[in-house]
Amino acid sequence: MFGKKVKKKKSGKEIPSPVSWLLKRVILIIILIVAAFFIFRGAYRFLTGWESAKYKNFRDVKIGMSFTLVEKYMGNPDRMSEFNIDQMPVMGFNELKQRAASSQAVKFYYYDNGLRTVYIFGADKKNTLVFKEQVQK
Repeated sequence: MFGKKVKKKKSGKEIPSPVSWLLKRVILIIILIVAAFFIFRGAYRFLTGWESAKYKNFRDVKIGMSFTLVEKYMGNPDRMSEFNIDQMPVMGFNELKQRAASSQAVKFYYYDNGLRTVYIFGADKKNTLVFKEQVQK
């Protein structure tokens, strides 16, 4: 008589009270938010770690190297352009284009890591590195 009345369905199962139903949903939402936080945090750390590895490889590349060594450090270029830096998808960097043109490079190799950095290398006719530049998007 003093106990809480519990409503029952015709099948005999209890109908949860609105408070317990709401509490279960709130706990589920909190768990999902925490899981999403850790997933996105891990993805961000993975991507920035990949970017720092590319940057370390970029630092190791020296002017005068053959481009086969550059490919060994940096991987295959995303794009390649011969004789014309304007074909490279680096808009608005006129000083970069002037430095590239003055370097006597005939081939330009473009590496875009997809995040925030673009690496551009220029090679002469002997496929020797004569230009190296890093640009923030």
